[in-house]
Amino acid sequence: MMRRLKPLNDFVFKKLFGENKDKDILIGFLNAIIQTDVEDLYIVEETLVKTK
Repeated sequence: MMRRLKPLNDFVFKKLFGENKDKDILIGFLNAIIQTDVEDLYIVEETLVKTK
């Protein structure tokens, strides 16, 4: 059985939308959700630290 990762999880969201090389995906997501015209953005990249 395959388990799916939940996109509401911070780690999964960061992997999907948190890098400047994938900012087009984030721009499309924001435009669809907030119904505005985001043309460009800059993502401040940081390292996630796994805690126990």
